[in-house]
Amino acid sequence: MKFVMSYSCGKDSTLALHRLIKAGHQPVALQHHEHPVYPCCNWLIMRLR
Repeated sequence: MKFVMSYSCGKDSTLALHRLIKAGHQPVALQHHEHPVYPCCNWLIMRLR
């Protein structure tokens, strides 16, 4: 199943994303607010495109 989720780059949202993908679901979009302290999140968002 395809899904959209809110992603904060925190451990809880990262674990939730991991579990959904591992269960065979496909992320089509992640809602994300760009944060200057956590640039790694921007890399992940670009990789999913």
